[in-house]
Amino acid sequence: MTSLAVNNSIYCASWPKTIEPTCATKIFNCAWNVFSLVCFPVGVARLLNHHVIRPYAIKNLLLPAINSFEGCRVNKKYRGSFKMANGKKIEGLFCQRLKHSDKLVIYCSGNGGLPSKKYLPRVLKGSGASVLAVNYPGVAGSKGFPAANGLNLEESLALPVYSAFEYAVKKLNVAKENVLLYGFSIGGAAATIGASYIESRYGKDAVKLISDRSFSSLSTLAVAYVSLIKETIRKMPNQKTSVRGRVIKWVILNVPDFFVRAAVHLTGLEINAESAFKKLKTKNKCVIYAEKDQMIPYKAGATLYQGVQKVVDFFAIKLSNMHGHVTDFQGHSNTLVRERIHEFFY
Repeated sequence: MTSLAVNNSIYCASWPKTIEPTCATKIFNCAWNVFSLVCFPVGVARLLNHHVIRPYAIKNLLLPAINSFEGCRVNKKYRGSFKMANGKKIEGLFCQRLKHSDKLVIYCSGNGGLPSKKYLPRVLKGSGASVLAVNYPGVAGSKGFPAANGLNLEESLALPVYSAFEYAVKKLNVAKENVLLYGFSIGGAAATIGASYIESRYGKDAVKLISDRSFSSLSTLAVAYVSLIKETIRKMPNQKTSVRGRVIKWVILNVPDFFVRAAVHLTGLEINAESAFKKLKTKNKCVIYAEKDQMIPYKAGATLYQGVQKVVDFFAIKLSNMHGHVTDFQGHSNTLVRERIHEFFY
């Protein structure tokens, strides 16, 4: 593996086959823009979504810590910078191990988790493999913003993963079969969709994936949260409230699930990890889940594991009840994850 300390030129990745811009997509986008100019209400709705609704949702709901990373940097010699196919620079942290320097884990962090040494799961630190942790667009030194520059949110999070893989294979000279994608929480979805991009260009043998406590899709997770809010409201004692309060309560209790799903789709915020996982042909895939997960509620059926149970050729690890969403692996669970990483590599 080439050392990052002496490899300073910026590598620019290619487009994945599945989302590579074609003449047809360019013509469609052009026609859609013209139609939005002619049909005023559609144009206004698109502007509101692009400049108000989508940025607000991403900054305040999906990546609440996105602005707190400004000015937070790691040592230059441990930084790995590369460009996505759209020209936007992505920054990550590279930790090179001497024990198994030919093995590399690409780590995709969860919501608000800056890839630095203290945020890496303990199981990765002890794996002996090198780790390349990826910052999403708009986080730390990565340029751009999620769901911008012609990409939806799903593509914005998965494209850096695909680009990191190409960077590792073509710039760091890591054999593609020696690369493992490991994603936690929303990073699990990014890694899963990124794996489908990699498989479309490099084949199933190039993909090794571990998705740790992630969701099946963002629309399913949104429906789960709305269901929990409804359940909480129903359990609240009846109190005299203003007309406005009663109206808000009625709206929340009667909002249909399809409306929540449609809102996520229409605003371009959908992330469908379940669909991408089902398309993967590789046998080297693992899903970690916890029934006591507070962030991705198992009872509401929001976990990736529940969405892909019928898929064959994947390994599932159920964490003990002492594990919540952010609890690091302990005891037998730690051993199981270590064994799975070792099996994928060896």
